[in-house]
Amino acid sequence: MSISLKVKVGLEVHCQLNFLSSKLFCSCSINSQDAAVNENSCPVCRGLPGSLPDLNGDAIKKGLMLGKALKMTQVKELYFSRKHYFYPDLPKSFQITQTDGVIGKEGILPVKTSLIPIKQIQLEEDPAKINYTEEGKIIDYNRSGTPLIELVTDPVFTNESEIKSFLKQYRRLLELLKISDTKKESAFRVDLNISVGKHPRVEVKNIGSDTEIINAFLYESKRQINEHNEQDILIETRHWDPKLQISIKSREKESAIDYMYIPEFDIPRIQLPNSFSQELVLPELPWEAEERISKLYELSNNEIQMLLDDKTLLNFYEKLISYFSQEKKIMSQIFWREFLEWYNSNNNEYIGRLLNIPLIELKTFLEALQNDKISFNLFKKSLKKYITKNDFLKLPESENMEIFSNEKIFSKLQEKFPEIWIKSFENPNLLNYLVGQGVKLAKGKINPKKLLVILKERKK
Repeated sequence: MSISLKVKVGLEVHCQLNFLSSKLFCSCSINSQDAAVNENSCPVCRGLPGSLPDLNGDAIKKGLMLGKALKMTQVKELYFSRKHYFYPDLPKSFQITQTDGVIGKEGILPVKTSLIPIKQIQLEEDPAKINYTEEGKIIDYNRSGTPLIELVTDPVFTNESEIKSFLKQYRRLLELLKISDTKKESAFRVDLNISVGKHPRVEVKNIGSDTEIINAFLYESKRQINEHNEQDILIETRHWDPKLQISIKSREKESAIDYMYIPEFDIPRIQLPNSFSQELVLPELPWEAEERISKLYELSNNEIQMLLDDKTLLNFYEKLISYFSQEKKIMSQIFWREFLEWYNSNNNEYIGRLLNIPLIELKTFLEALQNDKISFNLFKKSLKKYITKNDFLKLPESENMEIFSNEKIFSKLQEKFPEIWIKSFENPNLLNYLVGQGVKLAKGKINPKKLLVILKERKK
């Protein structure tokens, strides 16, 4: 974006802890995808008088795992607060969240060559969901009380590329640590805090997809720049309309005092020993994996990013390359040309067979391919039969191998392409055409590399 004013953006990222089985303050299931309205709710979810919160300890552990991955300062005491505001989806008229006694403070998230500063992460409960119908509004409390982690960054982003890269890396981390499946509906939502020049920030709330996050950033930045030239920019909260592709004012921006924070006296404070963080064991983190595989394998940046986006795919690739150390070059080619297509087939049965492909039988194929004993086309056909029909993966019988002699192929090519056959002696570029036609005539039962060699060696 070509502008004279500097744009600064901070992010508030809310993710549901949907790998957990129950809500933050009760035992109700958080898996409400196929549930009826209000099926997974109880007096705590609905904020009924006399109901008391029962803290989910697994949510605390997930939050501390995230804090350790982000190299955050571990607080010695966790506690919760009540954030008061009035909205139909908030039955208690307050949200249980954290202000000072948060899960973690002052961390970093490595993104490409930058270290993005993280201000804090905090646990809080998700409000209910408002469904708009022809008859009016329906409040669904199935979502109420779902555990959330809110991550707050400093205002360090200046363009859409930086925002995209950060969100992609953060999603990878959440899914690796089994904190959040960010692809689920409402699982990952972002608030943008945007300011231009020395003007106060404007918040655009509750944006669900990465595409709309970028669209909202571009629109709101442009809107504020235009307003800078005409009038003062107001401190306000806006929401994003994905249909109209505009941000719309919701209300004046509240300050902390407007929310009337008070301690949540129904949840005791939690003392954390200094050794607690050391006891948490982290897997290899995305930026660590990226550095390792970029040094270990000869892969393009796109291939590396594809593996980092899918831990199962990365494990499968590394298993194959490790097992086929003598054939790793051809194995890598087959992985990206053939295996990836089957992996992306959206057929769980096919994917399961691919991930459990018998390595001993596969090795026989790779050796035959390396030694030009079979054509790649024959390998593809055998792989397809194994994937789609669960046929035993084996080399074709001898009658399916290269049954075409040099003389037979030469005779057919001379008969069908007499002019090209003669000209190819003077123009070697025509040999590739003859090879392609020869493979067609042999119905794939001849190795194109070997055919090219014998065509070069023929005599007039």
